[in-house]
Amino acid sequence: MEGILLLILIFFGGWIIRAVFGGAKAAVKTVAGQGSLSENLQNEIVGMGEFQFRAIKQTKQIDNQSKDMLFMQFKGLFPAGLTNRNLSFLFTIYDNTNPQEGSWVICHVPGFNEVTSPTFQYIAEDIPKLQSGYGWKSWVNIGMAPLEFLKFPKKGNRKLEFQCAISLQGSEVTTQHGYVNRGKENIIAVYNYKMDFVNQNSGYLEISEERIKVEKSIIYLCFYIAAADGEIDPKEGKIIKNWVEEQRDEAPQNRKEETKKRLNENILNAVKQAKSKDLSISQVIKDINDNATKAEKYEALELALAVMSADGVADQKELDELDIISKKIGIDPKEYKNLRDKNITKVDVVAEKEETNTGTIEDRKKKLASLIGFNTSSSKDEIKKYLTKEFAKWNAMINLKDQKKKDRAEEMLKLIAEARKLFIDQ
Repeated sequence: MEGILLLILIFFGGWIIRAVFGGAKAAVKTVAGQGSLSENLQNEIVGMGEFQFRAIKQTKQIDNQSKDMLFMQFKGLFPAGLTNRNLSFLFTIYDNTNPQEGSWVICHVPGFNEVTSPTFQYIAEDIPKLQSGYGWKSWVNIGMAPLEFLKFPKKGNRKLEFQCAISLQGSEVTTQHGYVNRGKENIIAVYNYKMDFVNQNSGYLEISEERIKVEKSIIYLCFYIAAADGEIDPKEGKIIKNWVEEQRDEAPQNRKEETKKRLNENILNAVKQAKSKDLSISQVIKDINDNATKAEKYEALELALAVMSADGVADQKELDELDIISKKIGIDPKEYKNLRDKNITKVDVVAEKEETNTGTIEDRKKKLASLIGFNTSSSKDEIKKYLTKEFAKWNAMINLKDQKKKDRAEEMLKLIAEARKLFIDQ
């Protein structure tokens, strides 16, 4: 995942990784005339110990909010095999409580999963080269996992195992459900750490009353979005049916058929209400707020966005509806925008092609703000800063091999240029 630190800066409002090299103090002593560099460096390294890996739960203040995080940390003298090389740190979390339950941990937040599946994964690459003869005297955060977005197999006491696979940047290492399926020969070091953890929420293998209500709400939300442009495309329905199959597969063995029957009934009722315009989105939002965890709200939005983009076209009405819904269920605008951008690069947005030169200037400003993702009430400096950041992001996609993403990037750059004229230059 390229540019992961940029994602974290956006997602966590400026919090970045800080590395403290054990040799820094030795250099300061030398400059101060307190012995030679080699003597001071040796004194600093003594007692540092071998390179160690651990995971720890910590609460951090991010954007004036307390966030519970799992941090994956290292300390100790850098091993010779890892020094003077550009490294990639790939982190995975396994739940080994019961081998019969499945061992993966799920996260729907972009940048914290495998992309091809919601299995948790975090990759750190923008780490300074580890210098020979140096080390980290204190524990240094390299990997991280946002606890509020993680889903474990079941509630209660869990036995977790954290793994870090280190490889050279640029060498191919891919995983499927947490296990390496390609490029195993490119891994040069593996570190593991076990932790006992208490999960306070129902797991994805459990079917609580709240989960039953959440699953129904997710289905209703998705069909509401699918019908927002006046019709339900078969491709959109297929996305929802595939999700239903996943829920059935994850259900306990003795409840699989019951789960499939219940969810299929939800689909039939949702389709009927969506087509007759009787589907109450306000009730769906209320049910989500009453029963869903933060991770489940993200799951609902991710599926709704997948439904929206299933036919390769995102109707502006669908985008507007989801923007409003994300706010009403309490998802941070920055978090939602990251999720939306991941999907919007794959599709064409109908409204921008059909309505570019219609309506008043104020109408156009509102449309541009909605498409690009900023607030028209922001100051000129704030908008300028935001547009500059968006330009850099979309401009980086111009050379992608995926033609649809490349075309989408070009369209977004045109919109950003138009927004600059209307909001900054005037």
